[in-house]
Amino acid sequence: MRVGLVLVMAALLQAGLVAWLNIGGYVPDLMLLMAIAGGAVLGPDRGALVGFASGLITDLMVTTPFGMWALVGCLCGAIAGSLRETAALRSGARRWLTFAAIGVGATFTFVVLARLTDQADLRPIDLSAAALLVGVVAAALSRPAMRAMAWASGVDHVPGLGRAS
Repeated sequence: MRVGLVLVMAALLQAGLVAWLNIGGYVPDLMLLMAIAGGAVLGPDRGALVGFASGLITDLMVTTPFGMWALVGCLCGAIAGSLRETAALRSGARRWLTFAAIGVGATFTFVVLARLTDQADLRPIDLSAAALLVGVVAAALSRPAMRAMAWASGVDHVPGLGRAS
């Protein structure tokens, strides 16, 4: 129940506040961040579910074909979850790099899907600028996102963060 609450709050922040943080024509993606944090905290299976839910919420807020963000979110949650028990999330610098890499990869994946489905609105995207913004924001907000997801899911200990409470 609390995971849903965190995702809805992230969606409200995304639509109401973050949408105004237009940097070079691109906005940070909190829902993608929550998908990555879900995997990092909950592991690959539940992370994929959180990522899918996060993506579905995003799909409701954008005009791209329904399900594209759900697919990308699901992949992000599963990938982050598969790295949960590795050294990739154990220290701040590694966590930042991991979140940034997954965010950049998700941006590339979404743009490839958009081009495969011939989304004319997305053709003029400067992929490097969009990926850079998503990666930097994912890295910078990785710790609070993981804390929020740990609280939401009732996880007491998160690798690399210690006690989540």
